[in-house]
Amino acid sequence: CYNQKRVREIVVDNLKRKGKNIKITQYDLKLICEKFNLKKDEKYFYYHELTKSWGCTQQLVDFITDLYMKNENIIAEIREEIKENKA
Repeated sequence: CYNQKRVREIVVDNLKRKGKNIKITQYDLKLICEKFNLKKDEKYFYYHELTKSWGCTQQLVDFITDLYMKNENIIAEIREEIKENKA
């Protein structure tokens, strides 16, 4: 179980080991989660009834790492898509 900050740290470390130096903000993570509707999938997120907070899984870390490995410009593309949809 990870919090979102830890997910970002692990993904950045994974990418560094693979030769990619990418910074991921909380907003970037939010954009990815919204684009791929990840928060509704228990494979990636689950809700702690006791603490009333969300936890993230290793699958989320793997998904985001793979996403950046396939496309370093994913955030720019999502932002462009949002801009086009608002126009």
